[in-house]
Amino acid sequence: MTKQNYDMDSALYCPPIPGSAVNIETQEFLIETGFHRFHYHETMEIGICLDGRGTLYTESDSFEFSAGDVQIILPFVRHISVSEPSGESRWLFTALRLEKLILDSGLPIPVELYDIIKEQRGFNGILHPAEHPDIAACVQTIIDESQKNAPFGEKLCTLSLLSLLYRLKRVTADAPSKVTSSGSFRKILPALLYLEKRRSIQTKISDLAAMCCVSETYFRSLFYEITGFPPKKYIQRQVISDAEYLLRSTCESIEAISATLGFSDPSGFYRMFVACIGMSPSDYRHAGK
Repeated sequence: MTKQNYDMDSALYCPPIPGSAVNIETQEFLIETGFHRFHYHETMEIGICLDGRGTLYTESDSFEFSAGDVQIILPFVRHISVSEPSGESRWLFTALRLEKLILDSGLPIPVELYDIIKEQRGFNGILHPAEHPDIAACVQTIIDESQKNAPFGEKLCTLSLLSLLYRLKRVTADAPSKVTSSGSFRKILPALLYLEKRRSIQTKISDLAAMCCVSETYFRSLFYEITGFPPKKYIQRQVISDAEYLLRSTCESIEAISATLGFSDPSGFYRMFVACIGMSPSDYRHAGK
């Protein structure tokens, strides 16, 4: 099986692990034997293979994995994992909002890590615990702490994350060829990063195009080619995802949530939420209790 079997040019947008406004979230996943399209996340994705075997494909390389191996994928990097035909593989994956996680912990972003955190340039792939026990230990700590819901858990995750990023810098310092980035995604990366930090229905497509130094027409075409969504639809998905989180996890009024997400009139928020989710914001909130 080779990377050419997969459709690199039709990568789909894959939403972050549920809880889009959460800094860190861990879930268990089964990776199938046949998965047909590359995808990417707005978050850094780390994982540990619990059992099974298979191959991780990125835009520039491929890596075999088995139980105990660690996966590192930076934001906006297209990838796909495929289990061997003998059966599915089981993983624990953690999604990390790098910059927000660090800043919310009251820590500055180290200058030495700007290339990873700000530019999404670094190692992407599989690492084996026997060769990199320190990195495997960092990943295990982050995953364990994210599942405990214990005091200071997010702070400990942040400190382990910084240790992990520095150790990944060592990996690429020893082998510069292992440094990869988001490839063609970098053409619209300024817009994607802006949308990651400032989610508002009022965002103008012309402003996003200007950030990327391209015409609005070309930006719309490029954005759709890379994400699989028109810019307006992409923004709507982000806004509604944040609305779901705020309705589930806060007591803010629907009017306040509507204003937070940039709606000038709560009725506009109501109509969009019903169209996307199939129920009203108040019904959604009550259903989650």
